[in-house]
Amino acid sequence: MYELIHENSHYDNDIDKTKLFASLFSKKLTSKNKNITTQIMSNPIYQPRPGSDYINHPFSIHELNNAIQHIKANAKSSYDNIHPIWIKNLTPLYKQELLNCYNHAWATSTFPNNWKCSSLIPILKKNKPKHDPQSYRPIMITPVLGKLMEKMIYHRLLWFVEKNNLIPHTQTGFRKHHSSTDAFIVLTNAINESLSKNNVLTAAFLDFEGAYDNVDHQILLVKLTNLGLPPKLVSFIKSFIENRSFIVCVGSASSPKTSITKGLPQGAVLSCLLFSLFLWDMNLPHTNLQYADDLVLWATGNTFEITHSKLQNALFQFEKFSQKSILPTAPTKSKIIQFHHKRNHYDARLTLNGILIPEDNQINYIGLILDQKLNFHLHITNTIKKCYRKIRIIKRLLATP
Repeated sequence: MYELIHENSHYDNDIDKTKLFASLFSKKLTSKNKNITTQIMSNPIYQPRPGSDYINHPFSIHELNNAIQHIKANAKSSYDNIHPIWIKNLTPLYKQELLNCYNHAWATSTFPNNWKCSSLIPILKKNKPKHDPQSYRPIMITPVLGKLMEKMIYHRLLWFVEKNNLIPHTQTGFRKHHSSTDAFIVLTNAINESLSKNNVLTAAFLDFEGAYDNVDHQILLVKLTNLGLPPKLVSFIKSFIENRSFIVCVGSASSPKTSITKGLPQGAVLSCLLFSLFLWDMNLPHTNLQYADDLVLWATGNTFEITHSKLQNALFQFEKFSQKSILPTAPTKSKIIQFHHKRNHYDARLTLNGILIPEDNQINYIGLILDQKLNFHLHITNTIKKCYRKIRIIKRLLATP
């Protein structure tokens, strides 16, 4: 790794780099909202839902084999140096012993502390200065033994929430029979319908500040209880998200363990589903779409004034949710785009938490570039450029003797 410079100090030793990264990343993963949380969230109310009995059963060898089958044999091991390929080659006898360990943890609603510690590897962001430690993105690798138990919990939890329709139909991320394609089709259909009527569709592509890293643990547990998740499962999730830690790895050096007191663990199997459940009470207008932590709100009308007024009201509702859930938003990273065929154009000037949301004439939404006319010219041009770059690389490889 390159030499790092922070506050006029130089770091060229790997051990010093790990300590610097641990200090910087811990600031983002430490909660200061403990006293605020209890004032905002009321006492949870638990009402049992269908399927609770199945959730509470011990795990079967079939569930374990299914989880083992879906781990990648060549995945990188965490700090414990237990490699996934070892788990995939376990004999039936050792699989049964491992299953007994998992069922003991499940019976006691305890996620072992050794599985809560992740290896954190700093990766340089694209087009960022290499000597600035803020230019690095933390990539966490969780222990494979914990990941296996997560997978078994995940399949049961997903079955439970789908059976009870706990995730709004507007959420298309990380669900069975749903994908980013669904979100794209719903949005483009709404835009095409508006354009065909010569209306205006104003859309706000919203961004959470930190998203998963800023989920408050206590608020999440209250929401899960209000959703009707079995107490045993909620207790296990409490054990899973609390008292976590990470070790920064740079080269052969590693930092001491650093505590994490907020957020959902990065790289964990359960995190995406838990984040979707964290958003269940957003209660936004039906003209919205969610794909994981990507949120789009829109409004249509025959004039710019009508759509701006409708969308601003929806943004006020979104503000209330984010404040109640202590989930900060990023207005300056969000975008407004207006789809229309009208001759004149009026700036939206919409705000989020009192800050003006920047307006643009194009947006990259889940990998596709949308423009104001929805003709995909920008996306097609960009795709052609990417293809030519790859073709040139292939030609060079073919020309190599």
